[in-house]
Amino acid sequence: MRIVLVVLALLVSIPSAWAEKRFALLIGNGNYTHVNALPNVENDIKGLSKTFADLGFIVDARRDLDGAAMERAIAEFSKNAKGADIVAFYYAGHGANSKGDDFLLATGFNPEDSNAGNA
Repeated sequence: MRIVLVVLALLVSIPSAWAEKRFALLIGNGNYTHVNALPNVENDIKGLSKTFADLGFIVDARRDLDGAAMERAIAEFSKNAKGADIVAFYYAGHGANSKGDDFLLATGFNPEDSNAGNA
């Protein structure tokens, strides 16, 4: 959370003339099917959505996405944010590390599934 606060403090200090086009994608996955739910995710996304909007960002806030929906959201964000002065991505939810690779876990993630990366 400290990193988010530092980033937000830096963004506030940037003159609006330098950053006319700002986009933020916020993904909050808290309602998992096969792993523990994260009840605070909803509050995180609501609070940060307001903060980013107050800083002049066009905010795309999404909640409880499965793997396909996460991929679509990120692809749409990448397309829409082309040419932006500032972009921000925030994820609240479970994450994992496997063989040195980090993953953001979709709501359908099942640790017992051999094809879990597609959940």
